[in-house]
Amino acid sequence: MVTFRKYASKDPALHAAQTKLATQVVTVDQDRSLGGKQLARAKIDICMRTSLSRWGNITNGSGGQLACGLLLLQLRFIQPHDYDIRSADGTIGFPAFVTNVHPQNMAGKPQTNKVNRTVDLKPEVGASGIQVGGIGGSLGREFTEELRWTFQAYPDVDENRDYKKLYWGWKDNQKGNQGSFTRPINLVAELRFAEADPDPFQVDVDIHGSLKSKKAAFKRCFYRLAQPSKEGIVHISPNFKTPREALDNLMEQIKKEVEDANLRAAAREYMDVVLLPPQNSPGHP
Repeated sequence: MVTFRKYASKDPALHAAQTKLATQVVTVDQDRSLGGKQLARAKIDICMRTSLSRWGNITNGSGGQLACGLLLLQLRFIQPHDYDIRSADGTIGFPAFVTNVHPQNMAGKPQTNKVNRTVDLKPEVGASGIQVGGIGGSLGREFTEELRWTFQAYPDVDENRDYKKLYWGWKDNQKGNQGSFTRPINLVAELRFAEADPDPFQVDVDIHGSLKSKKAAFKRCFYRLAQPSKEGIVHISPNFKTPREALDNLMEQIKKEVEDANLRAAAREYMDVVLLPPQNSPGHP
């Protein structure tokens, strides 16, 4: 544990600087990385769009008011040449219930390939160590495969079986020039707190991923900047205004803004967005 001496009686400026360094909370006027995963020279980063996130109250089923946060998140994929990411997934843990995530399903424009497969048939008969060749042949089959990138996100359970995690997963099985996924993915998560006035809270980020190139994956094993499984712990300071902002009717508006941001990020590609109902836990407040 790192401790900080109190210099208030001798040097107030130094004391203030040390105290600020010790807290390391996300402020309200800047975006902040919640965690990243290094895959050789490639990287996956989770950014909290702090300036776009909203804090306020929401009405629960019994008519009471709950402290709520609408967190705008962005997944970023940094991929130098020959270090394309094949798949990535992870979780973000909160001290609050994750009651809604959007989008829950998303996919890119399909890439269609025709595949021809031929199997040679060469029957042989063996007798007393003598091999006699038979009449050969081949069996051919042609089919079409559809390749596209896919993304999903939804509330997930923690070790106490509470829905206090956000799970996300992304996979890219495209080939050729379309096989490098560089655009960001935007999403919004709705958090509901048990406390009326939540303190700055801790976020736990866990990320896993794999590379397309076997050569790059091999280099990853020896890359000195590779990070462990737990990507980091960041503290977020909720920005509740007085009076509290009502968020009951704001979620649908933010969902539309997130969809538009994803469409703009894929200007050269059609996006198929599938909307699913929120996956709420029966124990949510």
